[in-house]
Amino acid sequence: MKRILAIVLASVMVLACAAVLSVTAEATNVAPNATYTLHEQFRMGGADVGWGWDENAPISYPDESGKDLIDGVHAEGPDYGDAAWVGLNQSHPDFKLTAKPLYVDFKLAEKTAVGVIKVYLSNLCNAGISAPAAVVAQYSDDGVNYSGDVRGAYEEELVDNTMVVNDIALNAETQYIRLNFYSQAAANNEEAPDWLKELATPGKSDSWTFIDEVEIFDGGETTVTVTETIDVDGELNDTGWAPDGWIHVSTEEGT
Repeated sequence: MKRILAIVLASVMVLACAAVLSVTAEATNVAPNATYTLHEQFRMGGADVGWGWDENAPISYPDESGKDLIDGVHAEGPDYGDAAWVGLNQSHPDFKLTAKPLYVDFKLAEKTAVGVIKVYLSNLCNAGISAPAAVVAQYSDDGVNYSGDVRGAYEEELVDNTMVVNDIALNAETQYIRLNFYSQAAANNEEAPDWLKELATPGKSDSWTFIDEVEIFDGGETTVTVTETIDVDGELNDTGWAPDGWIHVSTEEGT
């Protein structure tokens, strides 16, 4: 319903405005209905390969259910021994000694206006596991070509040997999301771009990234305001207000 309130501003014009407010439901975590792909998890060999990559070894710190990142089950602490943690490692041959990010691709159930993404990570520094120097989200129309590069921020200053949360304000309508994890090893690599080097902790070469949960929220509570302005010509004389006619009606919409 629109209500018009007329106010006589001068002897030449009347200004009338109406506002309509529309509020949607609270933000919903849509991640539980998504699917995702972990790219090239690490396979740690034995002493014969220096505890390095071995393609014949089982995946180290695997995603045991295929839903570990979106099942709503949080680790009890930063310790990698908790099965809720899924580990990625910069020592994989495709990423070793490079500044390339480790990444996970998500496909939502449908195209969604995504607001904030929350990523729960381990910062167990005394075990060689550092929270990534940067977490960057991208989105795609086809699940192949990604763009956007929206960098997240940690909710609090990082404290060693704790669980931490990185928030990304994606604010994009998409079905496909890629989360890029730039480890300290990547950030300290000589090939790293300047923006990433600035986020690196000097001397750190931790290559592990441990992820607990990823929450992807839709746009959430939104207030839409529609404002209509009506200008009227006329004049104020001895008999009262005498309008000459409507000049125009203009409508503006915002959030």
